[in-house]
Amino acid sequence: MEDTIIKIKDENGNIKEAKVINTVNIDNQDYILYYIEKDNEKSDLFASRILTDKDNNTIFEDLKDDNEKSKIVNYIQDMLKN
Repeated sequence: MEDTIIKIKDENGNIKEAKVINTVNIDNQDYILYYIEKDNEKSDLFASRILTDKDNNTIFEDLKDDNEKSKIVNYIQDMLKN
């Protein structure tokens, strides 16, 4: 996944390039972790659900459930410890 670039639509409808950090399966749900560079020193980290639409296209969905967000935060914290 290193150096994989994806295109993400932000909350304002703008297309941004994001760099993939990792994909992970937690409790039978696939997630993608990625970041969007803001400037040379800062980046925003994001996680989304990986889903497939009716036409078999891969789509990313924002995390809305607090329990689901907590699982991702715990995964990232464990990843940073290693």
